Amino acid sequence: MAKLKKATVKFQKNKLKNTIERRKKHTKFKQQVNRRKERRSRNQDNGKADSKDENALEATETTGRSIARSDEETDMEFKYKVNNHKVYKKLVRVTLKSAYPIFSEHLFFTKKAKHPAKTKNWRRLEKVVRLFLNNCVRFLRDMDQDDMLQYILTYLEPCSLYFGCFPKTAREYLRVLLDRWSDASLSSESRARCYQSIKQFATAAIDVEKNSYISHCLKGVYLVFAKHATKMTESTLPMIQQMLEEGPDLYTLDQKVSAQHAQVYIHQLTSHLKTAKKQHTAESFKSVYTWQFVSCLDFWANVIANTCNPETGVVSPMLTHLKPLVDLSLQTLRLNPVGQFLPLRVHIIRSLIGIIDGTGYYIPMGPFIFEIFNGDVKSKMEQTDLPAFEWDMYLKTPKEYTSTKIYQDAKYQVFYDSLVDFYACLGLHIAFPELAIPVLSKLKEDHKNLKGTRFSKSLRTLIDKLETHKNYIEQKRAPVEYTSTKLDEVNAFLRNTDFETTPFGNFLVNKAKMNSSVA
Repeated sequence: MAKLKKATVKFQKNKLKNTIERRKKHTKFKQQVNRRKERRSRNQDNGKADSKDENALEATETTGRSIARSDEETDMEFKYKVNNHKVYKKLVRVTLKSAYPIFSEHLFFTKKAKHPAKTKNWRRLEKVVRLFLNNCVRFLRDMDQDDMLQYILTYLEPCSLYFGCFPKTAREYLRVLLDRWSDASLSSESRARCYQSIKQFATAAIDVEKNSYISHCLKGVYLVFAKHATKMTESTLPMIQQMLEEGPDLYTLDQKVSAQHAQVYIHQLTSHLKTAKKQHTAESFKSVYTWQFVSCLDFWANVIANTCNPETGVVSPMLTHLKPLVDLSLQTLRLNPVGQFLPLRVHIIRSLIGIIDGTGYYIPMGPFIFEIFNGDVKSKMEQTDLPAFEWDMYLKTPKEYTSTKIYQDAKYQVFYDSLVDFYACLGLHIAFPELAIPVLSKLKEDHKNLKGTRFSKSLRTLIDKLETHKNYIEQKRAPVEYTSTKLDEVNAFLRNTDFETTPFGNFLVNKAKMNSSVA
């Protein structure tokens, strides 16, 4: 563009100033109008596409409802019917796979709208979301195929946040999940997937008042576990053990709320035990010496072990319930210390050792462990064809096992394993030598009584390993300077040492390898 003359520039500046500015504004306004028209046309096209997606999803959900309620006796006439099993499975898969992408595209969060019910398109999609969630709950309740159940739960997990918008549906969803989690007919993988869905629901689902469902989940998990832990059989044992592993893990999500629940339920168990001690009758003992009571103790022991790990460096609110639970367990041990209830005491001893391992707190378990096997071996024991004694299956020793060689071997083995596990928990403690002195003295005494028996060799090995580890700790702590006011070095003692590299840790590794090779 040619350069304007000075006279022309001066003329434009003085005479045409307002005209030029007016033309610029008019041009800018025209551009804005054109952009708005383009935007509106695009929105209309997108709206048509969105409405198509929504209509297609709604039609799919309506069909899904007819499938989900096909077995119900109702006078309601459904718009669609699906009679083909292959079409049924394909429809379920397509619906689940496409639901969350569509929901997340339209129900997106902003700075102001951080809840699905407050998003821009919620009113338009509320009916579809409700229909989808209700269909899924019905599918989960009636589904008996493991693969389909896992598929539904996998694709439903991202939609957990939408349950918070429908409290009634949310409660029903949680109830169905808990029922399926405690269903022994399902595979362990399906039950694990149910637990993951419960965990996701507890953290993701939030109602309009910004309250989560974690309290409902914690209460439901414990009560369902207590309900099903009333009897131990070969078919229910794997399920109960899986619930014992997964249930306490849920209490790590919000330890403040977990501590409130623990206070209530541990107090209930304590009151139950106090009543039994006060009455002091055979019937009152039976009310405590049950699978339900012992399993609940085991459940809370696992919760404490999971939430009070000192390695995290954070003091957990659950720590306040450690002492009450330990006292409750020890009182249960002493309630009726007769030989026939030895399996029950073994269960509680294992729970307490788990607490020691998880929390690092010392509980004097030595005397209770030595009560399992007192070192007396009868020369004449009955030889029977009974199967090996399973400690996990009994609280009371059956009469047919009482005077048998099988039961004596089982007692020695559980005594040996419990003692090893207990001192393995203390293996890196600076006071290990002092803690090992009384047990070494007792083991040497028992070894003299057991000379020439089948237990002598393994007991001698255990004594040697404990003495070796005792000397190892004494050597390591020799340069440590500590007093009652300077405990930093004590707390840091062998903190960075791998237990498996120590003498006793190496012994446990080799023992585990031998057991796995035998199995």
